[in-house]
Amino acid sequence: MDELEDKYQAGQISRCPHCGDRTRFLQIERQGNFNRDFDGLHLVTQSEELWLRASQCTLCSRMVVWYEVTDRKSKQITKSRAWPIGAERPVLALVREKREQIVDTYKRASRLLGYDNTASAAFARTCLEKVLDEQGIPKKRETKKGKQLDLTLHERIKAFQEAKNLTPDLNENLDMLREMGNFIHLNESFATGQIVEVEEAEAEWALDILRDLFDELYTKPAMQDERRKMFTQKLNDVGKQLGTLRQDIEYS
Repeated sequence: MDELEDKYQAGQISRCPHCGDRTRFLQIERQGNFNRDFDGLHLVTQSEELWLRASQCTLCSRMVVWYEVTDRKSKQITKSRAWPIGAERPVLALVREKREQIVDTYKRASRLLGYDNTASAAFARTCLEKVLDEQGIPKKRETKKGKQLDLTLHERIKAFQEAKNLTPDLNENLDMLREMGNFIHLNESFATGQIVEVEEAEAEWALDILRDLFDELYTKPAMQDERRKMFTQKLNDVGKQLGTLRQDIEYS
């Protein structure tokens, strides 16, 4: 089965391009004169053949549509997602409010996914570099002779892993990302003019890792801080109540 069709076909589990969560896709209820065995819209001309198919996200109930066009002479097949067009992955408000540049770059990468996967990966790479900058990971290192050398992204990710107490899963994913040459060497390929093509699965995986990073660095600490504030407030309220009770006992 083709990778694109495999991702969204009813019964498959994949990440929804609308809500950004992993879900099992459902078959869409058919309307009109189509019978239950209808498997999509099939159109044929003398030169081309088109299949148009759709499924539905279990979580957000929104539709994903993809198509397949076959040149009847050359037998060349073109497949692509037709809807949603340029879907943005959602980012929690507490990340969005404090880190606009990082989130804006992430959204650009997500909008390009499935249409220009190399450009999507390039924006994802830039987003990762901005996260490393914010976390204070240096861009240069000094040699024994005092010369300043640029650190590669591979080296910066490694330094980040050593500096942070990350979850085992995130650490393992970053290890694999460091070894993903098409992603790591994107800037070099743009500079030389020899563009390295990035597959959709690679670009999507880079976005998944960025989302995990957002959760680890921004979302979880903010939620824990909010819980501590609520707990402290409850303790203060209890303390005030105990203080009032003691006063009532003393004056009784």
